[in-house]
Order: sequence, then C-alpha cells, then structure tokens
Amino acid sequence: MDVTLVEREGSLGGVLKDLKYVLHGSEIRKVEELLSGFSQLDKRIKVILGKGVYDIEGFIGEFSIKLTSGEKLKASQVVIATGLSYDSGKGIGISQFEMEGLLKKGLPDGVRVAFFVDIEDWGYKLNTVNAFKQALLLMDRFKGEVFLFARDFKVSFDGGEAVFRLLRERGARIFKVSQFPQVREKDGKFLLKVRDELFFKGRDVELEVDYVVLPIKGRKVSENAEILKYLRIKDRDTFFQEPNPQVFYTYPSFKKGVYFVGSCVYPMLLDELFLDVARVVDWCVTINERLKEDLNRSYAKVDPRKCALCLTCLRNCPSGSITFKVYPGEKNVYHIPYLDDGRSFEAAYVDPTSCFGCGICASECPAKAIELVGLEDDELYKQLRG
Repeated sequence: MDVTLVEREGSLGGVLKDLKYVLHGSEIRKVEELLSGFSQLDKRIKVILGKGVYDIEGFIGEFSIKLTSGEKLKASQVVIATGLSYDSGKGIGISQFEMEGLLKKGLPDGVRVAFFVDIEDWGYKLNTVNAFKQALLLMDRFKGEVFLFARDFKVSFDGGEAVFRLLRERGARIFKVSQFPQVREKDGKFLLKVRDELFFKGRDVELEVDYVVLPIKGRKVSENAEILKYLRIKDRDTFFQEPNPQVFYTYPSFKKGVYFVGSCVYPMLLDELFLDVARVVDWCVTINERLKEDLNRSYAKVDPRKCALCLTCLRNCPSGSITFKVYPGEKNVYHIPYLDDGRSFEAAYVDPTSCFGCGICASECPAKAIELVGLEDDELYKQLRG
C-alpha cells in the first residue's frame, strides 16, 4: 500500500526526540537506536514535513485531507497518530522532562533525588516507567541516592517487576504513601517530611534532597476544531477513545476507515505502541482488500416518501452518517399538490459507507421511514410470525 506521512514538525520522532534514553521492558535503550530507521523509509512512503492537517472530508475509500498549506490529499483510509503532549504536575520541584534535560547535561556525584510518581491518579503507567528509568540512570552514572514515593507503583508492564526488584537491590528507597510528603525549600535543598505506611509502620521520616521530581500529565495533541468536529469529539483534553466499544467493536473511531494509533489513544509504553501499530496496520490491509466489496452487511436506508424532516435521526446518529438531500421524483409527506416550496423532494439520507448499522435511527424514526438493509420490518415480522 502507498502511504503518505504528514508531520507538522520539521522532523519525525515526536516526543521521543526530546529523550536520550527509554526503558524498553527491563532494558534501558538509546532513543537514537529506535529512531535510526526513520532515515531509511520505504520508497512507497511519501513524507510531508512542516505541514499540519487542516480538515478531513469524505468517507472510507474517498477521503479528502486538506493541509495547512492548502494542499489536498486523497486517501482510502486515514490513520491519526498525533501522539500526546505533557503538562507538568503542580507543586515545588521539577517535572520528569526537566530531569531528562539534567540527565543529558550531567549531575554531580552523590546527588539525592526524590520522585513523586502518582500525586494524581491519571490511570497510566508512563510516570512509573519514567521514574524507574531516571532512577536507574542516576544510580548507575552519578552514584545518586534515589527516593521513590507513590500510592501505587504501576509495574504491570513487560519487565516491570524485574526493574522494581533491581531498584530495591541497588539501594533505592521506596515509600508507599497515602499522602505525599510535605515539602519546603531551604538553602537550595528540599526538606521532606513523610509518613510511610510500609516499612516505618506509620512513623514520620524526614529527608533532605537536591531535587524533587514531579509526575507529568499527558494529553492528546490536537488543536484543530474542524477535525474534532468531523470526528465528533467534544472534550479536547481527553484521548481519542471510542465511547461505545460494544457498538463500534471493529472500528476504533467514529468513522469507518479512520483509525487512532499510539499515544493519542492513551499514553502508551513502547511495547504497547508496537502492538497497537500492528493492530491498525492489520485493519488497513484487511479493509483495503475489501474496498471493492460491500463493506456493510447492514446499513440504514431511508424511504424519502415517508420522511417528515423531523431531524430525529440526525440528532440520534452516533456516527454522523445522516444528512439531507434532494431525491428527484420522490416527494415526501410535505408534498402539497398546489404548493411546492422545494422541500417536497428533500429527505434524510444515510451514507452507507460510514453507517455502522446500529439501528438507532430505524428504531427512533417516528414515521418508520428508515429500515436496515437486510433487516427490513416486513422480514422481521415474518420471522416473528414463524
């Protein structure tokens, strides 16, 4: 398949470009090793740098993508891989990304660092993974002393338990807390007072450290209202996740042929990212083979003669598949023989390529003007009557 890769930045790599090392399983890897393949892309991949996506129109098999430069692209399917951005947690200290910069520049031997892993429960493992990686680098390269504080260390990732064990063996001080330490700054140092629930049996512990590292909050990267409107997404700070996986089981978006992949879905670890990419690629290849066939075993169809233009179907359609159009020669219930204002030939229209066949419009239509192809009312009545 021919692929066009649109990147709004001047180079590929996303957030990874800002990092020097990543924790891949239980192993610390250099980012440049992971990104080295970007310089040897297949000749069937066209890369467009420094341009964003302004708008998306159309449907599966016939998408039209407008770039910020005014250029238009045609595509049969669309994969949204916009990644995520980070907000630093509030409080005294520095963020994990600021610690990345210090690790690149270098730190004095014996530096003492406290990591607050989950001040707020944002429900993902990325902060735990970042804290583990930075703690190992501090101990290995700068003979640092590391203190880790968390309500819940999320180690349910490949190699997580092994890294957690390794940190303990190398002398990292690990505290399980219900309330995070009280922090005050004095003479360029941070004084911490914490009540540990595990090892110190609820006693207060006082520590002095050089740095306090705060967790980061991830959010999806998308600043284009038109794309969000097209995808029927309202909350711009949440991630791209389907709201009803029971209905949209095989299509991970509101539109057939539109896929979300990677950290715009949620802050993924590298292993999860590779699996997610494989999943989306599999769907793209499968759908590409079926584009010439009927992709919809069941979809809604309108009888324009019964349509009263009440907009009930338009308001209830979860996939945005319903519009209105003129049906030449087909007069709706508004038709008045001696008065024709043009609305007589208008009725609701369901785009079969984006319809999921959920049946909501058919069940809600007051005039019974909509039926599912293959599940028509007469056919259902026959089955019920035996």
